[in-house]
Amino acid sequence: VGKTMLLPADPSADVIMVGTGTGVAPFRGFLERRRAMIKAAGVNTPESKPGPAWLFFGCRRADEDYLYREDLQSFHADGTLTELVTAFSRESHQKVYVQHKIAERAAEVAAVASAKDARVFVCGDGAHMAKDVHKTLLSIITNGGGKYENENDAEALLREMTREGRYVR
Repeated sequence: VGKTMLLPADPSADVIMVGTGTGVAPFRGFLERRRAMIKAAGVNTPESKPGPAWLFFGCRRADEDYLYREDLQSFHADGTLTELVTAFSRESHQKVYVQHKIAERAAEVAAVASAKDARVFVCGDGAHMAKDVHKTLLSIITNGGGKYENENDAEALLREMTREGRYVR
């Protein structure tokens, strides 16, 4: 569903990335490019900051399959990545997935996802995770601090974003 995954050319655009397992690989590339764009544009100054860039990354265990850990932490440390949120589904008695982490930050995610020209990218297990993330986005845009009163309006927003290539699964 959706169009080709393309990082916004303007580093001030709001971006949410959701990746599980090897689905995080394209986002590593996005973040390398974003880091270079920020540096080239000189937008990482107190007067002009890049827009929010969030990454929700999920895998089974941090010690076994947290891919690109050092790179992702470096992107977060230098501000290329505003938020790095991880979900490790097999590290506790209760499974925790990326959609749970998105729901925990509902108001913030709704604000970023609903912003004009925001981009939302989901990459990984399309059979299950992408559907669950979509349901969570609908819920938080409607109930979690978003500006939409019902799920139909939220669904219309996500359909419009999909048509425009701003929501890619």
